[in-house]
Amino acid sequence: MKKIISFVLGLCMSFSVGAGFTGCDKLEALFGGKRDFKNVILVIGDGMGENHILNAIDFYDLEMPAFMEDRVAYLNTNSLDGVTDSAAGGTALSTGNKVHNSNVAQLNDNNLKQITSIAQEEKMKTGVITTDVLSGATPASFSAHAPSRNDGNQIRKTQADSGIDLLLGRYTSEYTNRSDLFTDVGYTFVKSETELFEAKESEKLVGVL
Repeated sequence: MKKIISFVLGLCMSFSVGAGFTGCDKLEALFGGKRDFKNVILVIGDGMGENHILNAIDFYDLEMPAFMEDRVAYLNTNSLDGVTDSAAGGTALSTGNKVHNSNVAQLNDNNLKQITSIAQEEKMKTGVITTDVLSGATPASFSAHAPSRNDGNQIRKTQADSGIDLLLGRYTSEYTNRSDLFTDVGYTFVKSETELFEAKESEKLVGVL
């Protein structure tokens, strides 16, 4: 994509669930002063915690990555209901707030500001890429607002209104049948790898592949 991602699912901020965000001073201290980052990428494995990483390292006899040795932070993603589901867990990651299970970046019908929105306010490009469908709870938590993870229509409508530059997910007719939601507000909508490469000059793009 032309100029599409200088920021993908992340920002030089650290999360404190329930207390919002803190600034970049901790990162500056970590790297011994100010440092410019071209891209910040947050990678989320489905249901993945430290134990999965450590077990994989042990099973495959891998070297311990540096970030596991001395640069580890922990985030409590329990929901207001206790044990979290993907929607509340994703919302904790995307907004820094606890919500009820099934809530998608929303609490008591109030939309919560996501890290992607904060990046947009700073004139950064944003993108959400998933191997799931785009309406899945975790990608939706970064790109949509809905009272329930099962409200696909609301998720798609608010994604179209999100202004996020790049949305890529798994193919589903729920998106292709309502591609007009996105094309009507200036997105290019693609359904194959060929179409994706043909649309590489697009400023805003949605792909279900």
